[in-house]
Amino acid sequence: MIPPLRLHRPRALPEAVGLLAELGDEARIHAGGTELVLMLREGFIGASDLIDIKGIPELGGISLDERPGLLRLGATARHDELARDPLVRRHLPVLADLEAQLANQRVRNAGTIGGNLAFAEPHADPPAFLVAAEAGVRLEGPEGTRYAKVEGWLAGAFDVDIRVGEILFGIYVELPRPRTAFGYRRFKALERPSATAAVRLISGEDGRIESARIVLGCLGGAPQVIRGTDDLLAGLALDALDSVADVVAAAVAAEADTVTDPHGPQDYKRHMAGVLAVRALRDAAAQLVQPGAQA
Repeated sequence: MIPPLRLHRPRALPEAVGLLAELGDEARIHAGGTELVLMLREGFIGASDLIDIKGIPELGGISLDERPGLLRLGATARHDELARDPLVRRHLPVLADLEAQLANQRVRNAGTIGGNLAFAEPHADPPAFLVAAEAGVRLEGPEGTRYAKVEGWLAGAFDVDIRVGEILFGIYVELPRPRTAFGYRRFKALERPSATAAVRLISGEDGRIESARIVLGCLGGAPQVIRGTDDLLAGLALDALDSVADVVAAAVAAEADTVTDPHGPQDYKRHMAGVLAVRALRDAAAQLVQPGAQA
C-alpha cells in the first residue's frame, strides 16, 4: 500500500529543479514509474512528494545533438519510443533491438531510459550497452549543468553519482564511426536478465580488430568493463574469432565480478558472462565482414 503523497507537475526544468531543492530528500522524481511505484508499494523506499517530470518538453525526445556526432536520448524518452525511433534504428540498431525486447510491453510503454539509468537497478538491459558505447549523461541542478560518463556515474546496485537537487536531462551517445559495430547478448530465465554482455568492435581496413570493448551487465552491481581480453583480440582477423573463442570466454569469466542472487549463483553467472561475451563478439564481427558493412 502506497502512503498518501503530494504530487507536483512542473512544466519547466528550472521549476522542477527548484521543487527538488525545496522539498529535500523525501521528494522523488517520477517519470515512467515502473520501478519507483513498485519500491514505494513494497516499502523499500519512502517519499512525501512526487515530482512528475513527464510534462517538461525538453526532457523528452530523441535527436541529433547540437554538438556534432552525438545522438541525444531525452531522459523521459520511453523504451518503446527508442525501439521504434528512426535515428536510433539507423545509427544504433543494436540498442533499438535491445529496447524492443526489454522486460514486457507494459514496461516498454511506460518506462523511460532516464529512469532506468537513474534507478540503477542491477538487472537492467541498457546500462551495459551504454557503457560499451562510452555514453555520457547531462545533469541539471542548482549549480547548473554537469556532464559525466555513464561508466563511473553508475556506481553500483541502486547507486548513482547524482547530487542533491540534480535531475537527469539526457543521455548522449557518440554516433558510430566507420568500421564500428556493436553486439549485445542477454540470458534470462525471469523477466530481468541474469547476465548480459555488450561489445563494441572497431576494425581496420585490413579486416583486423583495432579495439574490442567488452562490458558485462546484470551480475549484481554496476556494468563491468573487461580489460583482460585486450591483448587476445587486438590485431586478430575478424574471421578468426572462433580460434580464440574458448580462451576469450575463460578470460572474461575469470575477470567477471558476480554475486549470488535470485537470478543465479556466482559460478553460473560467471560462466554465462564468458559465453555471452563471445556470442556478442561474433555478432559484431559478422556485421563488419559483410560486404560494404559499416563503411
